[in-house]
Amino acid sequence: MRVSVIIPVGNREQYHDCRCSIVKSIEAADCGLDWELVEVFDDDHNGVAWARNEGVRRATGDYLAWVDCDDVVYDQWASAIAQCLLDGHVDILTFDARAEWQDGRAGYDIVYGYKGGEIPARTFAKDVIGVGRAGGWLWNKVFRRGVLEGRRFEGNAFQDYRMMCEILPKVKNVRYLPEKLYLYRRNATGISQYVNRKASLSALEALVGIAEARMDDYADDMRRGVAVQTADFCRHAGGEPELRAFLRRQLWNVWRTKDIVLRIKVKCLIEALRI
Repeated sequence: MRVSVIIPVGNREQYHDCRCSIVKSIEAADCGLDWELVEVFDDDHNGVAWARNEGVRRATGDYLAWVDCDDVVYDQWASAIAQCLLDGHVDILTFDARAEWQDGRAGYDIVYGYKGGEIPARTFAKDVIGVGRAGGWLWNKVFRRGVLEGRRFEGNAFQDYRMMCEILPKVKNVRYLPEKLYLYRRNATGISQYVNRKASLSALEALVGIAEARMDDYADDMRRGVAVQTADFCRHAGGEPELRAFLRRQLWNVWRTKDIVLRIKVKCLIEALRI
């Protein structure tokens, strides 16, 4: 069994620590897995969606793991993943992480919080699509290759969340590993960060349209999730102090808002960011 580790690289200087941590973790793992590093250098600035699609195209593994080029993995990352994958059939493996701000602000733990082992696929999908404890990120998850085959990442903002909304309703086997295996470094320079305000706003508007058109059992979850994504972007996008304070309040309110009010609120927040 092979695991392909896909790393979209937008900043070669930051990538050194990332690559060293991956190699160190793999070398320390005493397991029966074969590991493959798929490094996609985006020197022409094609964007994170292109880099992710190119990584999937080049990968030859049975499973796909994701690492952002400005993050690092902990020493036990590879061995813990290997043990879970070798235990049985898994469509998606998810695990905990630690987040730290590179500007010195206090970090925090990203913990799913369930008992380790099998997680009901429907519960997991609702948590991720609604942007709950599992999050819509790729870097704390490992995917069976077949889950992503025939699908493409779209856009250079929120493309990971959009992909998760598409694939998760079809996933059947989810396993949770309650260990912090990954260090997520929050900053504004990574390939997948909000570096282009116009592109991010366009992606948010596309997500609103997709969420409004959705009619399956996950429609309400995606509408809540898009609201959270919008409010989170608003917090990081800046603006006048009064606007930032208003947007922070919305992040707490979106969970309890009825659907029609939620859609209006999301659109208002997007419009507020155009100022």
